[in-house]
Amino acid sequence: MLAARDHVGFAEVLDQAFVMLHAGLAIHTFTMNAAASLGRHLDVRSQVRSF
Repeated sequence: MLAARDHVGFAEVLDQAFVMLHAGLAIHTFTMNAAASLGRHLDVRSQVRSF
């Protein structure tokens, strides 16, 4: 279980659904590119406008 761990790597959460900030924002682009660099695609279930 990921919640019980002190540290979780980004690659370890790529099988989970994501809630992301709106497309076009820097953090969205950064996260999508980070997943792509690992040969993966994010399962974005919802996009929000702010934290």
